[in-house]
Amino acid sequence: RLHQPHAHAADSSFPKGAYQTLLVCDDEIRLYYRGIIAGYQGELFSGHPGEFTGVAVLRPEDQEWQYPKLNLFAEAPANTVLFACPETHNFTPFIDRNPNCPKDERFKAVAGITPGNGLYVYHSADGFNWHKYTENPVIGINPAMVFSFDSQNIAFYSESEGKYLLYYRVRTTSTGERLRAIARAESKDFLHWTDHSLIDMNRPDE
Repeated sequence: RLHQPHAHAADSSFPKGAYQTLLVCDDEIRLYYRGIIAGYQGELFSGHPGEFTGVAVLRPEDQEWQYPKLNLFAEAPANTVLFACPETHNFTPFIDRNPNCPKDERFKAVAGITPGNGLYVYHSADGFNWHKYTENPVIGINPAMVFSFDSQNIAFYSESEGKYLLYYRVRTTSTGERLRAIARAESKDFLHWTDHSLIDMNRPDE
């Protein structure tokens, strides 16, 4: 049985940003998020030049979230792991549980939106320095499926199924309605995705 909720003051050190992803990495917790550069005055749209993907770290001995000084991008905050590309809009990492995963690809991520031509995949040895697998999206814009991706698309390795699974947003339901919906795909190598299928919604007889 859960205890009664207790009110607590907000943690002022907690990262402020969108599409947050929490990962338990050995002896620390990492939170990846989308931020906007302080003072950015440009146009606001998905993947705009002011967006960045940042990371914050919380260790057992810490009382507050720490923002590592990676200094990977001169024009972005010191804790930025991705910058100057549309994929900053919804960069979503995970820790690969595939027993055959190379150590330098332990961290993986999916990211991308329609204006960037589709969904890209990344890898990293440490979760800070990221690299694209390919310069082309692994899932492009398919008019028949009306790809959107403008959400937090989720990928992970399914240990029970022995394959990678991807859940991503589209704008056509299984009944052909122009509504926000979710599709599913599978991959053996994280690069080639097959078995794209729309997930049925509980409408109209839910």
